[in-house]
Amino acid sequence: PDHARLALCSRKLALALEHSDRSAAASEALKTGLAHAEKAFGADHLEIAAHLQELGMLHRRHGDHASAQEHFRKALGIHRNLARVPGTNGVDPKAATEALYNLAASLEESGNLPDAALEYEKMLTLRERQIGANPVETAEAQVRLASLHLQMGRTASARELVLRAIPILDRKAGPVLDQARETLKAAEEQARGPGSRR
Repeated sequence: PDHARLALCSRKLALALEHSDRSAAASEALKTGLAHAEKAFGADHLEIAAHLQELGMLHRRHGDHASAQEHFRKALGIHRNLARVPGTNGVDPKAATEALYNLAASLEESGNLPDAALEYEKMLTLRERQIGANPVETAEAQVRLASLHLQMGRTASARELVLRAIPILDRKAGPVLDQARETLKAAEEQARGPGSRR
């Protein structure tokens, strides 16, 4: 059988099933697609990372953070393995930063703030080295990380991150800009208060 084609069909089916509020069936379709993709491409291939990323996103959207994080970590492992292979043209830095972002967001949503902050920091470091990275997406991640730092008492770091993000977000007003301004205000209040860590 044409496993690559079957993998693609399974991904399309999963999307349709999720739009029909059938997340369990969508998850099974993605798992089937992943199995076909592994037969078509092998274990360490960008297609496998993409399938894992989609499975992670599905689980994250439905609040199953343990499964989501497992899939995001596997996808990141593939990206790391591909980056180590000399002359590999198959590395996709945008997909790797997206997987890091989603892992960090899932960790944050599940209440694991220290690990979420660590993953956001890795993602931002990777993004800063990318040519053509979307500055708005980077600024949004900076705001999320700033909010975590503020919750963890890292006031100076939170303030610095938000001050870097606001000029970029000013060009595109919206809820993230509002969140950035609120985080900056809170960081400044916390810095003035007793017991703040800088």
